Amino acid sequence: GVQTCALPISKASISVLVQPRVAPALRGLSSVDEVIEFDPEVLHAGWSGFRRLVATFRQGRFDLAVVLQAPARVALALLVARIPLQTPEDYPLPRDVAFARNAEELTAKLDAKFAGHLIVVDAERARPCAGLV
Repeated sequence: GVQTCALPISKASISVLVQPRVAPALRGLSSVDEVIEFDPEVLHAGWSGFRRLVATFRQGRFDLAVVLQAPARVALALLVARIPLQTPEDYPLPRDVAFARNAEELTAKLDAKFAGHLIVVDAERARPCAGLV
């Protein structure tokens, strides 16, 4: 018979929304498919910026938003875009996901637990730290 090599198949496509200063630390991680920069002072400022953020979320066609930290305007944009939210307060993440040590481990564990297109939101941090990086 023919032998095949079984490779791990990713169940989820994972995007992350972070501030511009954090984005470079996440680019290139094998478990992150897309890095979306949240720029509250220029690109996403005011009503036009809010509409731009909603459009970004809608274009992504996300099945779920895992919200670690987000300003109210980001959470509202997710709701307006009709993306279901999961926060640690509303519905605790599985214990092994919640205690991930860094972005690579967190996104890899999310990939193993969920299917579909996820967006991980950590938009309040201005520099890399233990939450995602």
